[in-house]
Parts: sequence; structure tokens; C-alpha cells
Amino acid sequence: MIADALSRLRDVMQQAEVDIMIVDHGELLAWLTGYTVSETLYRACLVPLTGAPWMVLRQLDEAPCRSQSPQLVVESYRDDEDPWFAVAHSLTRRGFLLLWHDGAQLATAVTPSARRAVARFAGH
Repeated sequence: MIADALSRLRDVMQQAEVDIMIVDHGELLAWLTGYTVSETLYRACLVPLTGAPWMVLRQLDEAPCRSQSPQLVVESYRDDEDPWFAVAHSLTRRGFLLLWHDGAQLATAVTPSARRAVARFAGH
């Protein structure tokens, strides 16, 4: 995780009253985490306003991610699993889906795929 990038992102999140940011755009992932990965399957860095960010990506990419960004918590899914479900499940384990249902704001980076992950899991 790149400390300056994380600090700048959280400043913007706080100003916008955003509880969590799902970063899934390749260039933004490299800027924030220092890790670049193939775009074969969905991957995202989830950045809460407070607490440690974490990465959700395919199992095949877990070791390279840990090597390039050793301080980043990594959760992985198998290639035969639904990556959007993995992201949504990761959020719910940390209580974010409940907050979202209670009116917390959810921000995503550039692509709408992260929004689909949460909406699909929540049944919207």
C-alpha cells in the first residue's frame, strides 16, 4: 500500500462522507497498492475510511500480490468461483453491507462492476 496515495484517497472519502471505496481500475490499483495484475478475472482493493485496506483477487494472483504489496491483506477466490460474490462476501464479513443498507454511501472507482458486486449479493 502506498501511504501517500492512501492518505489522499481517504481525505477525499471523508469529504464525500464515503465509508468504503472499491478500487477496481488497473491504473488506480497500481497507484494505490503498487501491485499490478492481469485483468483476466475481477480484482479490487477495498479501502475503508478507517482500518486496513484489503485486496480481493483470484487465487492464482495471491502470491504475486503478497510479494509486491506485503503489507496488504489479501483474500482470494478460485477461478471457478464468482468474483463479484467474493467481493460482496468480503464486505459483509466486515459489516459493510449492513452499513450500506442503513444508508451509508458506497463509492466505486471508474467502473460499475464493483457496484454490481454488492447489488447482486444484496439481491437488487
